[in-house]
Amino acid sequence: MSLKQLYFKHDFNSRNHPKLTKIKKQFQYEGVGIYWSLIEIFYENNAKIKKELFEDLLWVERIDYDKAMKILKIIGFEEKDDCYYLKSVNERIVEREEYCNSQRIKANKRWNNEKNKKPNLPEWYDKHKEEMEKKLEEQQSKKITYNDEDIENFVDKLNKNK
Repeated sequence: MSLKQLYFKHDFNSRNHPKLTKIKKQFQYEGVGIYWSLIEIFYENNAKIKKELFEDLLWVERIDYDKAMKILKIIGFEEKDDCYYLKSVNERIVEREEYCNSQRIKANKRWNNEKNKKPNLPEWYDKHKEEMEKKLEEQQSKKITYNDEDIENFVDKLNKNK
């Protein structure tokens, strides 16, 4: 699991943003919940969602399609190549990836520098590291993510049970 599935940048005062104020005015706090759910869905799908799967994704989250579309219009979505696309989410994903890459390069330079050789770690470190990695894997395996195939299979099962 990558970092981008665990975190996204969120301004602490976003509730005061004019677009969110407009959403609250029209939909109350239900609209705020829908907004954040949509933002998470777009992050999970790398800022774009195929139109043909969008309604099914909303159904899985129990979000009303008409409300979702009105909220997307308020926040400024685009339609490209049979997908719904959020430019602001994409910009933040790119910004985060650039930052992570720059930090990775800096860390590699530090570790490869002869003056800064890796310190001798205590003997318990490797065991502790393995245990922590196992715990992280267990936590990550419990996280539910939806891809196009999962949604299509889910909808097929629902249609068969009608």
